Amino acid sequence: MNLKQQDLVMGSQFAQDLSKPLNIDGRQSNWGYYNLTVHIAGLKLLVNAGIIPGRGWKLKTLKEYYDITGRKETLLEKLEFIKKEMLCH
Repeated sequence: MNLKQQDLVMGSQFAQDLSKPLNIDGRQSNWGYYNLTVHIAGLKLLVNAGIIPGRGWKLKTLKEYYDITGRKETLLEKLEFIKKEMLCH
């Protein structure tokens, strides 16, 4: 992912959700990180097994939420990059 794509991600709904707090079983997190992990799991299911994660699930909504483009394999790589490199988790 290049710097231009990173800038696009930081102007997305995902970037706004990173500041929204979320309590999961007494542990603090945020909506952006929660959505990122759920979307990565769904994309892995689609890419590796060819199974659509849920009814009404579309790649278009992922692309709009993160403000990124590409095919399903490319999206998975970009989301994993965001989780690993940009969020340092």
